[in-house]
Amino acid sequence: MKHCLKRVDPRRSLRAEIGLATGAIVLLVTTAISFYAAEASRQQIEQREGEAFVRRAQNALDVLDRGMYERSREIRNAARLDEMRDPNVAVARKRELMERLQTNFDAYAWIGFCDTNGIGLVGTGGYLEGKNLSKRPWCTEGRKGDYIGDVHDAMLLAKLLPNPSGETFYLVDVASPVFDHQNNLLGVLCGHIYWSWAAEALDSARTPGQDIFLLSRDGKVLSGDAPAWSEFDQLAPKMMRHYRAGNQTGYHIERFSDGKTYLVGHASSSGYRDYAGFGWTTVVREDIATAFAPARALQRHI
Repeated sequence: MKHCLKRVDPRRSLRAEIGLATGAIVLLVTTAISFYAAEASRQQIEQREGEAFVRRAQNALDVLDRGMYERSREIRNAARLDEMRDPNVAVARKRELMERLQTNFDAYAWIGFCDTNGIGLVGTGGYLEGKNLSKRPWCTEGRKGDYIGDVHDAMLLAKLLPNPSGETFYLVDVASPVFDHQNNLLGVLCGHIYWSWAAEALDSARTPGQDIFLLSRDGKVLSGDAPAWSEFDQLAPKMMRHYRAGNQTGYHIERFSDGKTYLVGHASSSGYRDYAGFGWTTVVREDIATAFAPARALQRHI
């Protein structure tokens, strides 16, 4: 009987309740701390990965900007060669020099020299020699100084250059004026560069599992897994609003038009040395399931 009375002793029952309450509070606090720690760690990893994506976008742009600068410098230096500046040097010799330069960088689709009237004097492969090039921007602007032209279709060269795929191909231009030894303008030396060079350069900078897009200043797709010249805000309106609000670099999470949600980092070009750039923007994206896998693994562990 006494044993039974002890079991219903209010003091013992109170101690039990206090013990249970204390245990519940400890469990609740521990759980809250665990969730808080997991969330804080997730945010840190998201920030770290997002900033890494911005750096990758910047690095990809750097490859392009440096490449455009180097091509411009090559053409500028070639325009200053004595044999280019001497009007008495044979056309065949000048063509030989151009084709040697083309061989050194096989992304040159064509290198040519027009006179002050815009008539093609010399061209690699003999292309456009004798043709009126006076309406081409590189010919008109190149008389004034070094010129770099943004992406455009091949125009006159489209029907001349080999194109096994049959698809439309695009070019960028680098040009420089040519002066004789008395500093009289002789014409303009221009190099047309296959735009596929940029796509290959971006692909070399891409991490497996990630996509890289290159956008024009006004947000059109120049390279990447989308139709050429399509509007990128059709794929990622949130990112484009962020960009057009003046945020030249940044990262965020966005659901794209394909229904998948990505971590997105973007950066805009400011050129390299005396190459001012075209305001291109690179966008690096990766499915969040992959991008944030370390964060989710940490949450499960905690």
